[in-house]
Amino acid sequence: MAKKKKDKIPHIGVGVPKPEKKARVAESALPDGSRLTSWSFANIDTGGGWPWANFEGQEKDFEAALHRFRDVEGMTWAELGGSGSHDVDLDKLIPEARARLKELKQEDVDSLYSLRVMGAVRVWGIRDRHVLRVLWWDPYHLVCPSLPR
Repeated sequence: MAKKKKDKIPHIGVGVPKPEKKARVAESALPDGSRLTSWSFANIDTGGGWPWANFEGQEKDFEAALHRFRDVEGMTWAELGGSGSHDVDLDKLIPEARARLKELKQEDVDSLYSLRVMGAVRVWGIRDRHVLRVLWWDPYHLVCPSLPR
C-alpha cells in the first residue's frame, strides 16, 4: 500500500505582508536634556517649612502650579531649563532645607530641582532620570533665595 502524501496546510497569513518593525531607542541612550519630563508625588513633604498641606491664601498660586505641571509635562528637560527651572546644588540651599532633607532621608543627592511656577513661586523636587520626585511647595522662594544682582 502506497503512503498517501499529506496535504499541505497553508500557513495562516501567507501572502500577508509582515508589519514593519521600527527600532526603539532605549531611554538611557538619549542625551539627558532630551528626555521628556514627568512627575511623581509619592514623596511630597507634608511637614517642615514648605509643606503641601497649607495653601490658605495661596489658592491662585497652587492653581498656577497645577497648570504649570500640565503645560510643561512632555517638554524635555532642556526646554524646561529654558523657562527658569534648574538644578540647585545642596550647598546653595538654606540650612533648614538641608536639615529637612536629612530628616526625610533624602540627603543622598547632589542637587534638587527648582521648578519655576511663576514669579517667586517654586516647586522643589529630586530629579530622578526623567521624573521629578516632588518634595516641597515654596511660594516665597525661601529654599534658595536669589542673591541681589
